[in-house]
Amino acid sequence: MGKALVVVLFALFSTFLVHAQVVTGNVEDYGVYTVKSISSGRFMQVAGDTLYNQKYQDGALIIQHALDLDEEANPQKYQRWHLIYVSTENGVKYYTIRCTMSGKLLDVPLFVS
Repeated sequence: MGKALVVVLFALFSTFLVHAQVVTGNVEDYGVYTVKSISSGRFMQVAGDTLYNQKYQDGALIIQHALDLDEEANPQKYQRWHLIYVSTENGVKYYTIRCTMSGKLLDVPLFVS
């Protein structure tokens, strides 16, 4: 099974940033992780039906769901994420988050009020 990473996520929609605080585990410059919500105990995953390729669509939603294991007892690919180191500014490391199933990057949409 891959590395487990428990983080607290919150979004600053006006600046397109998602901040994550590592609660347990270490984050390497590149690795595959699952992201678990502290409040719900559920895992971040891409929404949609794999039968209809909905998990590959642009703009697919990200939801929280119970852990789904594959035939080898690993989390499903749509619940695993590449954390890819981008840069460090003022002692803070920045990462890109990419789904292992689709290869698509996690993005925070801009909401206009």
